[in-house]
Amino acid sequence: MSPPAIARPTTAPALAGALLLGLFASLGALANDAPNWTLTDATGQEYSFHEEHRKGPSIVLFWATWCPYCKALMPHLQSMLEEYRGEAPLRIYAISYREDGDPVKYLERQGYSFIAFPEGGDVPASYSVSGTPGLFVVDETGRIVLNLYQITARMAEDPDWDALNNRQKAARRAPYWGARIREALDTLYGAR
Repeated sequence: MSPPAIARPTTAPALAGALLLGLFASLGALANDAPNWTLTDATGQEYSFHEEHRKGPSIVLFWATWCPYCKALMPHLQSMLEEYRGEAPLRIYAISYREDGDPVKYLERQGYSFIAFPEGGDVPASYSVSGTPGLFVVDETGRIVLNLYQITARMAEDPDWDALNNRQKAARRAPYWGARIREALDTLYGAR
């Protein structure tokens, strides 16, 4: 005698359900509220992020002058500042992290228009920053819509990847990261 038949869901609906569950989980991971912080910039002006992000989309960048990945990404960010001018211009808050150089002098020398915070205090820890660059795109409601740590460049297919130094790897990753950041900003600015 055969065992009784067990009703099993068909593969397509089960797969669709799993995909939707994964999508909602990933959206939840991206759609966290950005931590609030108050810091004094290089000019002595105090900024409260809770108030600042309401003015338009923002990028919170944790960086250091010694970081080749930061240096490779920054020209892409500057071009975004120039592109997203207008009614609610993009703001980039460059918060120094594990810095041993002069971040203000570096930004000035490079001609970057970021709002510089030479002392980040405990702000990096509030974003769970574990290395540079840490980058978060935040919308006007204070939600993180892009976390650079969640973007993995597919560089493993490059047969020379392991032989490259960090500066060379950074030069290859930065355009990929820049494109993902720009996509997030296009979505935010297109939704206005």
